Formats: sequence, structure tokens, C-alpha cells
Amino acid sequence: MGLPQWWQRHVPGVYYGWLIVAGSTLCILCACPGQSFGVAQFVEYLLKDAHMSRLQLTTTWSVVLFGVSVALPFVGRLCDAYGLHRVLTVIVLPYILLLSAMSKVSSFFQFASVFGIMRLIGPGVLVLIGSTAINHWFHRRRGRAAAVLSVGVALETLYPTLALGLITLVGWRMAFLFMALIAGALLSLAVFIMRDSPESVGIAGDGSDVSLPPQASITLRAALGYRVLWFCLTAQALAALFWTGINLLSVSVFAERGLQPEHVAEAFAITTFVSLGASVGSGLVADRLTRPELLYAASMVWGALASLCLIRMHTRAGVWLFGLNYGLFTGFINTASMLVPASLFGRAHLGAINGVVTGAGQLFGGGGPLAYSVVRRVAHSYSPIFVFFFFGMCGIAAVLVLPHPRPSLEGEGEGE
Repeated sequence: MGLPQWWQRHVPGVYYGWLIVAGSTLCILCACPGQSFGVAQFVEYLLKDAHMSRLQLTTTWSVVLFGVSVALPFVGRLCDAYGLHRVLTVIVLPYILLLSAMSKVSSFFQFASVFGIMRLIGPGVLVLIGSTAINHWFHRRRGRAAAVLSVGVALETLYPTLALGLITLVGWRMAFLFMALIAGALLSLAVFIMRDSPESVGIAGDGSDVSLPPQASITLRAALGYRVLWFCLTAQALAALFWTGINLLSVSVFAERGLQPEHVAEAFAITTFVSLGASVGSGLVADRLTRPELLYAASMVWGALASLCLIRMHTRAGVWLFGLNYGLFTGFINTASMLVPASLFGRAHLGAINGVVTGAGQLFGGGGPLAYSVVRRVAHSYSPIFVFFFFGMCGIAAVLVLPHPRPSLEGEGEGE
């Protein structure tokens, strides 16, 4: 008897899919060391001890994200072909070894080689598995599952504090080793929990006592034939371009407006709490939407308002208003990227489709800081890029509100 069957027999009141949400949360949390906010804690040490320049570091970052964006659709196909559980099992040991190897880097070449693969497996594959899994296990309650996942993933805001604490106590090299041990323990638990889908273990979706019909089969090639996917990809790309630049250059952006670093901390503190609430709220609303792409439209509206705040922000009230709108933007875009592909195109080829959506974010996210820097150098101000984001996001929001053809998903979620 497998774990899902044991669970359903001995804990009949709790659907096994909620354990999948816990496993997905562990996968996403373990990707933190490869995220921008995770690497930021180690930048100064890497520059010094690996004998790198900032130009080498930023160039490596952009090249790595480009490579990840190209690889993710292929990784998604592997998830569709071999299953999430098998792919997760295969990548755990290499990921732990790569985290350990980061403690040994002493040159630019070593850093580029180790970090490149770590970024692919961590923020690439682990996040892809986590976001895809809940869509396989939930149908009519996908939004509710995403809301619960958002609460768990909010723990990643504690990662910078954990990393800084470890660096202070044992040094940056030993800190990577400790994180490798922590990730090994958490991912081992995730492997123990994770299963591909309810069908693969003989359980009905959403905890119903009625078996699900066959999954709808919308391939990646077929999905790319629908305009609505391209509009969603454009929204994802604009969002990634916007937030990576803001997250990495926020001190410089605020200083241009006469604001201090403490104002940056204040704005992002507001953003953290608002984003969590927006993620939960948008997830709950998503279950009632007949047009899930409206989540992307809403995120674009909030992003446009955040851009407008950055153009006009010179006071503390403006800082608060930016934090509010930026939090709403990040909350809605996170829910949209997690739920919209499955809601539009079904689950059978979701890994490949999610790989394209996540890859678009990785690709344009890599160019965000560079785009901000180029605009600042040419125009001597960040304002033109925020004007671009304002009009671009308003335009995509308006387009997404219009009705567009979408495939029929007979069998998805029926009989639940």
C-alpha cells in the first residue's frame, strides 16, 4: 500500500492533495538559494573570494537566466512524459551537491558553472514542479489550493534573515553547506510526499468519491495557436522585467526621488503583507472566474498603478501607496502564473506549457536590471522606463479584458 492509499484509509477526512500542497511548498522554499533575493546575501563575498567583477556577475546572471528560459520548456516535457515525482527524485541529489559546491567556488568560471546549473534546478525545475503539482491534484478548488500554497511560500521572506544569520555565525562558505543539509532534509520529505496526479494512485481529484474523466489533451503547439496564451506570456514578461529591476535597483530608484534606504525597507515591508493577502484573495476568487486570464489583467492594472507611483513618488505617502500597489501586483501575478495555464489548457501537457510561461519570466527577468541601467544612462532618469511600463501594462490589461477564443476542456474537472 502506498502513502496516498494509506492516507486516504487512515485520514479519510483530509484529501491527500493537501499533502501535495505541503510538498509543493517545500519544493518552492528550497529554491530560495538560487533566487535573486537569496544570492544577494552572498554577492560581496563572492566578488571578493571568487575574484569576480560586478560586470562578470551581472553578465553571468543574464546569461544563466537566458539559458534557463530556453531549457524549461524541455524540462516541462520531461515532467509530462516521466511524471513530477520521478523528475523530483532525480534532481534532489544533484541540487544538494551543487549547493555544497557553491561553498568551494574560488574563480569566476567555477561560479558560473555551478550557479548556472543550480539556478536551473532550483528556481527553474523545483518551482515548476511545485506550481504544476497543485494543478494536477486540484480542479474546482485550484484557487483555494493556490491560496494555501501562497501562505506557506510566504516563509521565503525569512530566508535573507536565515542566510545572514548563518553567514555571521559560520561564514559564507559554511552557510552554503548548512543550506545544502536543510534542503536535503526538506526535499527528501517532498519526494516522500509527491505523486504525479490523483489518477496515478487511484484517487479522485479534489477528494471526490467520483473518478475524474480523462485529462484534456491540449499540446504546447496547439496552445501556442491561441492568442490568449501570447497575451498572458506578454503580461508575464512585462511583470518579470518590471519586478527584477525594482527588486535589485530599488535603493537607486528611491534615491533619485530624494528618498532614503529606510523608505525602501518601509515600502517592501508593506509589499510583503499586501502581496500575501492578494495571493490568498486572488486564489479564492480564481475558483469563481469563468475567464482566468482576468487574473493577469488585474495584475497589469496594479502594476501600472505601481509604475505611476514610481514616477510621482516623493513623499512618505507615495512610498506607502507604491508598497500597496506593488504588493497587489505581485500577489495577483503569482496566482495568475500558477493557475491560468492549467485553467485554459488542461493538465495533460501542463509541464511543457508551464515551462514556457516560467521561461518567459526567467528570460525577461534576466534583462530587467540591464534595461533599467541603460535607460538611466541614456535619459539620466528611471522615469522613462516607468512610463513604458505604465502604458504597456494598461494596454495588455485592456486586451486581456476582451473575449478571446479558448479551447474546450471537456473532461477537466467534471464529475467532481
